[in-house]
Formats: sequence, structure tokens, C-alpha cells
Amino acid sequence: MSCGYNIKSLTLHELPEIMDIGHRAYNISWSTSVMRDTIQAAHTKIWGIYDDKSCRFIGFAVLSVIIDEADLLMICIDPDYQRRGFGAKILSFIINKAKDLKLGNIFIEVRASNVPAISIFEKHGFNPIGLRADYYPDKIGVGREDAIIMGLSVVDIS
Repeated sequence: MSCGYNIKSLTLHELPEIMDIGHRAYNISWSTSVMRDTIQAAHTKIWGIYDDKSCRFIGFAVLSVIIDEADLLMICIDPDYQRRGFGAKILSFIINKAKDLKLGNIFIEVRASNVPAISIFEKHGFNPIGLRADYYPDKIGVGREDAIIMGLSVVDIS
């Protein structure tokens, strides 16, 4: 699916919008202060994606870089813009940034029930490499849900 977009680094200025999208998209458990600290941390990078038609901020990705590896902490797209290709666009951007930074691997944890996200990651070359049992609170707040750990070797991408 074709979609016009623009991606840029985010700052504290966008914090209210980041938190709004995060809560509406999947009720992120991060507090505003945790997200603020993340934006300001030297080892994290956060990018936002904007819809070219509306110029609206519609999502973000958070990458934590430690030496030569990265953890993709979050990709979050506004529910009104999901299933339009924006998540795949920002993931491709992240992978290219990882190549530019000469990182070896990118890792992410994904809810076992999040089949659309798992599919996007697999289409971009990520493979399941492990499982974290009972990692996430389940969506109704009663039990726990497993996380699938996925990894991508950036150096193997041409």
C-alpha cells in the first residue's frame, strides 16, 4: 500500500502527542516521566512519522542503542492510521538507520497475540529467537501474556 509520509527525530516538544498516541493505540504502560527520560537519554533514538496529506503526527518508534546492538522498544501507530503501511515504513526506516549506525543486531519483544506485528517483523527479516513467559499483562488485566523475542542481523542485509 502506498502512503505519503515524512519521518523526523522527536523531542520533548512532541511528548504530549507521543503519550496520546501510545495510550490510544495500545494503552502503553510507560508513564510520561519514563517517556520523557527515554527521549532525553543518550542511548535512545526516537523518530516520528507524519502523514504527508494531513501533516499530522501519526506514530513513533523508540530504539535503544547499546554499543553495536539495538532494542526496538516500541513502534506505535495512531489507531486511525493503522493498516495503511505506516508501521512498515517506520520499521524500514529503523532498519536503515541501524545499517547507518553499523549495528549488528536489532531485537524486539512482541506480544504473542499480536499477529499483525509479528507478520510485519517477519516480512522485514526478523526471526523468533526466544520467548519471555508471562512478560506482558494481558489485555483484560487478569493474567499475563508471553512475549516473543525476535531478532534481525543487520549485517546480513544487503
